[in-house]
Order: sequence, then structure tokens, then C-alpha cells
Amino acid sequence: MGFFSKLFRKKREYEPLEELEVDFEWEKGQNLDLSNPDKRFHYVKSCLEQMDEASGEIERLQNEYQLVNSYLHDMEEIEALPDEEKQKVEEHARAIFILNGDKKQANERMIHMSESEYRKMERIEDEVEDGIQKLSEAEQYQEKIRKDLQRLEGEKHACMFRMEEAKISQMNMRGMTIISLIAAVSCVLILLILQFILNMETQIGYMILSVGIALLLTIFFVKFNEARQELISASKSYNKVIALQNKVKIRYVNNTSLLDYYYIKYGVSSGEKLKDLWSKYQVEKEERRRLMETEADLDFHSEQLVRQLKHYPLFDPLIWVHQTEALLNPKEMVEIRHNLILRRQNLRKQMEYNNETAEKVKDAIMDVVKQYPKDAEEILKMVSEYEKKEKKYRNSDD
Repeated sequence: MGFFSKLFRKKREYEPLEELEVDFEWEKGQNLDLSNPDKRFHYVKSCLEQMDEASGEIERLQNEYQLVNSYLHDMEEIEALPDEEKQKVEEHARAIFILNGDKKQANERMIHMSESEYRKMERIEDEVEDGIQKLSEAEQYQEKIRKDLQRLEGEKHACMFRMEEAKISQMNMRGMTIISLIAAVSCVLILLILQFILNMETQIGYMILSVGIALLLTIFFVKFNEARQELISASKSYNKVIALQNKVKIRYVNNTSLLDYYYIKYGVSSGEKLKDLWSKYQVEKEERRRLMETEADLDFHSEQLVRQLKHYPLFDPLIWVHQTEALLNPKEMVEIRHNLILRRQNLRKQMEYNNETAEKVKDAIMDVVKQYPKDAEEILKMVSEYEKKEKKYRNSDD
């Protein structure tokens, strides 16, 4: 029974996939079919495109990383000021802080957002609209990538299903062939017994048996060949899906990290939340504009504070007009520093990930070089041309 059950295994039902959860893991070239030179060079080109994407991401991250470091450096410069100079800075900061308190009291009956939210939006006012657009695009892109990953995962499982079905079909055809041959031999033996022992006329039996066996073997051969072609086709499709999945997974991880960074940077949980805060801020700002006397005093002390801070090597003295509480309250200064450090850690994590990805892709290319030394020169030439293109990025890193 065990032998026949193997010959006639039932085909598996194709079960729908559950919602995909991406666990990125680099799938090396040896898992793909690279026996064809065109496929090898296409694979290497695909790897170089992924390295190029990682390099571009690193350049963007480095610019943002330098900006965050500049703000952290400004905080260190302010904290290191001599007591006399720090007192002058705190004098203007205190005046600004008090005027802001008066302004809050005057607007209590028409308040649209909390003071902390207003200050947060005021600090990032110049980049909020751009941030809203970037967040919206990143969130839409995230959903698109997620759907692509789900679709590719479904296609991968479908290819695996096709390959398994083709293998089962081949095994079934082999089993049917073996059984047919056994049956044919048995029939021949019976005909021989009828012919030589019972002296019966068996020529017609031989003819019917020959035609029947020939017909069955032809059918089995055609079915077996169809299964073989299906296996080849499914294998090619599987290799293409794996290559696409690698690209999309890199984009998914980078876009997820980018979204996490934006959420930390803007202190929101979604693009809609930032858009809502921005809308409230615009109304609030317009109402506050009407308080001319308070604004005049606030402008005066703000100018004095900036003028005082410009005497020191600060990257952005103007931002401290919106962070006067940090100049007066060490806890607020610690909180702002903590937020900047979180942003820097997030950026460093993204840079490390992209560097690691570039190294893994490079290792994958070298694996192809080792496996196919006859193409090594052409592959290394492609890598060299890519490295020349990326030389300016490496120089800027140095």
C-alpha cells in the first residue's frame, strides 16, 4: 500500500495566504538559477541597482545627520557659556518666555491647540508643509510596497505550488508507466499460457495488448513531458519573483525607517495628525498676530536674543527664540537633546542598515564571480564602472 500511495498522491489544495508580515532576509544568488550568462549579468546589474539605491539613501541620511549634530553642538556651546554671558541670554529668554505667557492668557478664550503643540509647530513651521507632503507620499508608498510584497509573496507561493504539482504529476506518470508495464507482462504471460498450454489462438490478444500498451505509454509520455515543461516554467517564474522581492523588501525597510524618523521628528503618529496640527496652527497664528503690543515687545527681545547668540559659533541662533524655555529650564534642554539623540540614533540605524545591505549585495556579486570565474572580468568591469560613479559619495563621507 505504501508504494501505491506514493505513486498516486493526491494533489494539494491551494490555500489562500494570510496577511504578509515581512521579515527581511537576503536571499543569495546561489538560490537562483544563474546557469545562463544573460541571467548572471542581469542578476549582477540588479545587485548594482540595489547598491545604487542604498548609496542614494545614505547620502540623504548623512545630510540630515549633520543637521542634527549641528543642533546638538549648538546646545553644548550655549551650556558652556560663561555665567555673565549666559545671564544676558537668559534675561532676553526670560522676557520672551513671560511675554509668551501673557500671550497665552490673552488667547485662552480662542485657543485652538495646546501651547506645547503650538511651540512644536512653530519650531518646524518652515518645513511642515514639505513634511506633510513627504509623510503623505511615504505613507501611500508604504501601502503600495506592502501590497506589492503581499502580491509577490502570493506569486512565490503560487510558483512553489506549481512546481510541487508538476513534480507530483511526473511521479504519478512514472507510477502509471510501471503499473502498465507490469500489467502488460502479466497479460503476455497469460497469453503464452493460453497459446502453448491450452492451444488457443492468441494473435488478436497480442495485437490488442500491443496497441493498448503503445497508446497508454504515449499518453503517459505526453503527460510527463507537459509536467516537465510546467516545472521549467514555474522555476523561471520563481527566480524572477525572488529577484523582485529582494528589491521591494529593501524599499520596504528603508521606507519604514523613513516613516519612523518622520514620526519622531514631527512628534505625530500619522500624516493626518500633522495636517490637523498644521491647520490649527495656522488659525492660531492668525489670531495671535492681532496682539500687536505684546508682539512688539516679543519681537524686540527676540531680536536681542538672536543678536546676542550670533556672537557665539552657533549653527542656527534663530531657533532658540522658539526654545526659550530650554535656555531657562535644564529639564526642557534635556528633553530637546533627548529628541535630537533619538533622531540621530534612528538616522545611524538607517545608515548602518544601508551600508550592510550594500555589503551583502557586494558579497552576492563576489559569490557569482567565484562560481563563474570565466565571467569574472566582465562582472568586475561592471562593478568598477559602478564604483567610479559612486566615488563622489565616498569622498564626501571621508
